[in-house]
Amino acid sequence: MGDLATDTELTGGGGDYRGFVSHDWEILGPDGGFLSALALRAAGKETAFARPASLACHYLNSPQFDEVQLTVTKLRESSRAESLRVSMRQGDKPILEALIWTVAAAAGIGHDTTEPPQVEPPEKVLPIEHYRPDWPPFPFWRNMEYRPMLMPGQRVGEPGRGWLRAWHRYRPVAKFDDLFIDAARCLILADTMVFPAASMAHGNPFPYRATSLDVAVSFHHPAEASEWLLCDAESHTAEGGLVGGQVSVWSDTGRLLVSSVQQMIQLV
Repeated sequence: MGDLATDTELTGGGGDYRGFVSHDWEILGPDGGFLSALALRAAGKETAFARPASLACHYLNSPQFDEVQLTVTKLRESSRAESLRVSMRQGDKPILEALIWTVAAAAGIGHDTTEPPQVEPPEKVLPIEHYRPDWPPFPFWRNMEYRPMLMPGQRVGEPGRGWLRAWHRYRPVAKFDDLFIDAARCLILADTMVFPAASMAHGNPFPYRATSLDVAVSFHHPAEASEWLLCDAESHTAEGGLVGGQVSVWSDTGRLLVSSVQQMIQLV
């Protein structure tokens, strides 16, 4: 089992950092959300501001479970916001490029017209082990409690809509004070859950693998006190070898924390 804060910790300074890709975050290779979380942590070490606003990431190559190097470049800075580019490599191989905005706390107009999904609270939803006694299939899933919800009339393993809604709680530590680690909780779900949603449209066994080309995430609110995170993922289309999807992550009090879009490419 991994620890999100410990496993995304970096060494270095002055824009150059080193991290480690842990086997504890393996899911058909290193999880892309974990890699982007390393990039987010690097940006957090360089910015003057305590809160991430958005992240857009291109995944270029899959790394080995080993050390990676991260370089942070400031592209724009003002009194209220900074734009940073994070380049990750492993030796001479580029791994990802991420663009991240960070912002200062500021007063302004406010509104929230979002409508949270009407779902049972996590304590009333069965854990995945109820359906899958052989769980987990990959080390990644040991890092969180996972409680999926089915559509009415849908059975596990049968084809349906490319949709998946589930409660998640990280372990051994469920929440963090550092807003960049806190945001990484949602970022990992935003990157990871489109593929499981896509597989729901086809039933088991799902004959394809897919790897993320990119992910674009908006951080709306810090999760802070919410240990449980509700992830609502939908793969709305798959065609020509591409798989598209979108994710929203909600707090246990019904506040929208993150929204994202993603494009994946199928690997037969």
